[in-house]
Amino acid sequence: MKISCITTQSDWASMFGNWGFPGVKFILDRCKTAGMKKVYWRVTDGGRMMYHSKIAEIEAEIDDNEGARHFYGNTGYTCVDYRGWDPLKTAVDYAHKIGLELHAWMQVCEEDHPWGLLSRFAKENPQFLSKDRQGRDLRAHLGFAYPEVVEYKLALIREVLKYGVDGFLLDFVRFCGNTVPLLDEQGVALYGYERPAVEAFERRYGVAPTALKNNDPGWVKFRASYITDFVRKVSLELKKQPVKVPLGTYIPWKNSLRTWWDPAHDYQGNYQKAADYLKSWFYDVEAWAGQKLIDYICPDVWVKNGGGWKAPAPGLIKRIASYFRKSLRLSGDIGLCLSYYAWGTKPGALRKGAQAAFENGFDELILCESQGVERTTNYWLKPWDEVARLNKSLSEHKE
Repeated sequence: MKISCITTQSDWASMFGNWGFPGVKFILDRCKTAGMKKVYWRVTDGGRMMYHSKIAEIEAEIDDNEGARHFYGNTGYTCVDYRGWDPLKTAVDYAHKIGLELHAWMQVCEEDHPWGLLSRFAKENPQFLSKDRQGRDLRAHLGFAYPEVVEYKLALIREVLKYGVDGFLLDFVRFCGNTVPLLDEQGVALYGYERPAVEAFERRYGVAPTALKNNDPGWVKFRASYITDFVRKVSLELKKQPVKVPLGTYIPWKNSLRTWWDPAHDYQGNYQKAADYLKSWFYDVEAWAGQKLIDYICPDVWVKNGGGWKAPAPGLIKRIASYFRKSLRLSGDIGLCLSYYAWGTKPGALRKGAQAAFENGFDELILCESQGVERTTNYWLKPWDEVARLNKSLSEHKE
């Protein structure tokens, strides 16, 4: 098992002033000296791109937005503007120069993260927003039942592939920026009532979905099929490449869902209790793995399930491994990774978390976010050195 990390360059910029080539070099050099073999580099911020996209808008100034000020305060995040340089190109070039793999980390389920902004595509095409059972729009979530949405997402993936990234991690965790509750009392998704899905279901089964209960198993599975089909199309796109480009899916640990955007209280969104991946998210993990659409899956443990921005307890790590390998029957040829936030994690807790992940058969521990490693402890405890020691000892132990 190895330890790697997810990196958001804009957070490094806002917290430490890391900008341009020197900033990218500093981040990736940190990862290299920590014994990492790969880095997951963020290429999207909601619906805005952290590279020179010709399809979607490029992340730029957000200083007029109350949401950003609410969350970031005076950190300088409002100065982030990628129109002048392309961090993805810089990161790919330098990572390859120093022997690191650079995988694209891309959000695919939200068009706002979560500042009260909205992507240009969503603003210009409100007809493609997902609908809830009452016919209301989900403000920042596009419906995968619309072919135009799927093609738009695929076009972005093709665009990023041209940079020469070594893999793709599709982020299905981030789902905030909406203005209506997403789950019913049983934790079943209230959305997915887009016109193409409703009409297709009625043609096939002769009954309108609105005449069924929201948790009807057939209707749940039908709505999930659109996301599965999207994952299938991404898999086929990557298989066209001349070299292997692994595909991973980044999903939440299953108990809670960040839901609607509430500007009066929390720009990150509120929470509702989820039932399971299929019912609450339409993530048919068994189909993704069983049909070999993905190479690995990575549950992310955050907040309520991880005790804050900390390493989850060894007992929880064991339960997560058991759930995927036994309850979901995830076969051994599909990799299983674990992700949690490094913020506030002391070296001892980091060691316990890494050891538990190793003992329970995880293939990789992905620390999210890398700037959290920088701020995990005070300078004298040198958290990057601790990660390097762990990477070395885990590799030796495995051998």
